[in-house]
Amino acid sequence: MIDRLKRRKFGQNYLVDPIIINKIATIIKSNTRKGMFEIGPGKGAITKYLLDPEFLLTAIDIDNKNTDYLEQKFKNKNIKIICGDILDFDYSKLIDGITIFGNLPYNISSKIILNITKSLLKPNKLFFMVQKEVADRICATPGNKSWGKLGIKTSLFFKNKVLFDIGPESFDIKPKVNSSFIEMTLNENVLINKSSFDEFSAFIDLCFRNRRKNLKNNLLKHVDQFPLSAKFLSHRPEQLTMQNFIDIYLSQS
Repeated sequence: MIDRLKRRKFGQNYLVDPIIINKIATIIKSNTRKGMFEIGPGKGAITKYLLDPEFLLTAIDIDNKNTDYLEQKFKNKNIKIICGDILDFDYSKLIDGITIFGNLPYNISSKIILNITKSLLKPNKLFFMVQKEVADRICATPGNKSWGKLGIKTSLFFKNKVLFDIGPESFDIKPKVNSSFIEMTLNENVLINKSSFDEFSAFIDLCFRNRRKNLKNNLLKHVDQFPLSAKFLSHRPEQLTMQNFIDIYLSQS
């Protein structure tokens, strides 16, 4: 019997479709150059296909029943299992070049991704299952209705794309929404320094305070701080490019 109340609390919807599981495992394995870090392994449906004597796989899960189960299931394998809250995880414990992946709890997926984004870690790639709406926001482009805070903040350091969508029927507890599997590849060129991320993030929040208003209205109390041209003032934030936002941010007095 599935403990649905506990599973709902932790946002656990386990992937059970063997075709999707194999597809995801193949993609992750072919993109691993150093080690792997899995967020929310559950019962190890994907984990078991990625165990490799060459690459250490570290997995973190908040549910001690899962971690105890995995300790027994993968005993003597090249895996390190952590019982803990991913929102409290220190990414400096991981090595640069690592591949991070996971079926993220939908209620905290954005927080997890932003925590990785602003950390000093330089992962090789990120592969995540997230709610399709969140995937669309992360992978949106300027002018798209989904282009906004999450896409801009993550695009500072990653190139993002949706690889494929996943229907509710692929999970043991069917979510009420569609899901997507996304790839995030580290940018070779740094757009802003990581030390400025929190300040830039707060600036983007201001710009998108009200999506229906133009930049002048959203930055009304701060307009003297930014020497904005007339074309920027009259535009809604979703019409601006990443470079536009960076230029405005860097021009502040």
